[in-house]
Amino acid sequence: MKEHRQEIIYILTIIGTSCGVIGGWFICATKGWQQNDMFLFWSGVVTVVGMVLGLVGWGVKLIIAANKYFSVLKLTKNNKIMVENLLEKVNEKEWKTDDFAQNINHQFYNFVLKYDTTNDNIVRKIIHTTRVADMCFSIACKLNLNENDRHLAYLGGILHDIGRFEQWKRYQTYNDKISVDHGDLSYELCDKFDLSMLTAKDRETIKLAIKYHTKPYPGNDERVKLFNQIIMNADPYANVLSAANGEHRMMGITADGYTPAILDDFMQLKLLQCHSAKTKLDRVLMLTACLYYVRYDFLREQILKFNFFTAVSQSFLPYLNQADQQTYLKAVKTMQSRYLNPAYSKNLN
Repeated sequence: MKEHRQEIIYILTIIGTSCGVIGGWFICATKGWQQNDMFLFWSGVVTVVGMVLGLVGWGVKLIIAANKYFSVLKLTKNNKIMVENLLEKVNEKEWKTDDFAQNINHQFYNFVLKYDTTNDNIVRKIIHTTRVADMCFSIACKLNLNENDRHLAYLGGILHDIGRFEQWKRYQTYNDKISVDHGDLSYELCDKFDLSMLTAKDRETIKLAIKYHTKPYPGNDERVKLFNQIIMNADPYANVLSAANGEHRMMGITADGYTPAILDDFMQLKLLQCHSAKTKLDRVLMLTACLYYVRYDFLREQILKFNFFTAVSQSFLPYLNQADQQTYLKAVKTMQSRYLNPAYSKNLN
C-alpha cells in the first residue's frame, strides 16, 4: 500500500477534479440551480465532493513537493555545517599529527580546502569520503587485519576519491565517461600527500588499490587485491547508506524512460559502470546497483537485516513518473530475488 500511495493520490486528484469540472459544467448547462429534481440535487453533491477531493489531492501533492524541496535544502544545509565543522579542525592545535588517522585526516582537509567547499557537490563528496574511510577501517577490523593494515585500509578510504575534487573543478561533472577516470586521477594525486610513514611497497599497494577501485585490477598482487576489495565494498555500502537516507540527486538528468541495456544488466546483477545514464531511471538503477556491488557476507547481512532494498527504492520513487516507478520496482524485485544466488554473483567479475 505504501509504495502505491503516490498513485492513489494521483488517481483521487484526477477523479475529484474531473467530477468537479463535469458536474459543475452540467449544472451550469442545464441551469440546475433553477430546478428542484433529485437528479440535479445529487449532481450538485457529486460536484461538491469532486471539488473537495480535487482540492485535497492537489493540496497533498503540493505539500509533498514542498516537503521534498525543503528536505533537500535542510540536507544541504546540514551537510555544509558538518563539513564546516570538520574543516575548522585544520587550524586547531589539538590535532595529534603523530597519530596515523589524525595525520591523514589533517592532510585530507588541507587538501580539500583548495576547492570550493561551499559547493554542494564538493560538500557531498567530502562526506562520502569520510564515510568510506570509516567503513574501510570497520571492514579491516572485521577481517581481523593487523594495525598496520587497518591504517592502510583507512588511508585507502580517505584517498580513494580525491580525484573527484579535481574532476569537478576541471569539468563540473563526476561522469568519468565525459571527463577523466577518477581512479587514475586519484592515483596521481596520492603523491600530493606525505605518506613517508609507510614503506615504499605499502604506498604503491594502496595507490594501486585506489586506482582500480572502479575497474578490474589486472595484476596478481594479493595485498593490492585485499585493499582493492575493501574499498570496492566500502564505497558502494556508503552509497547505499546515502540512498537509504535520501541524500542522492539526479544531477541534472530530466528525461523519463530507460535504456534497455542498463535495465537488463541491472536485473542480471552486472556492473553498470560501462554505461552512461541518459534518463532518471538509468541513474536510479545505477545507484541502486550499489546494493549488489557489496560482496562481503557480513555487509550483505546488514543490508538484508535493515531492509535497505525498501529504503533505497522508496527514496528514489519520487523522482520517477508512474510508468518508470512500476518498471523500477519490478526490476528491484527481480534483482532482490537473485541477490544471494552465487550464479549471479559471478556476473560482477
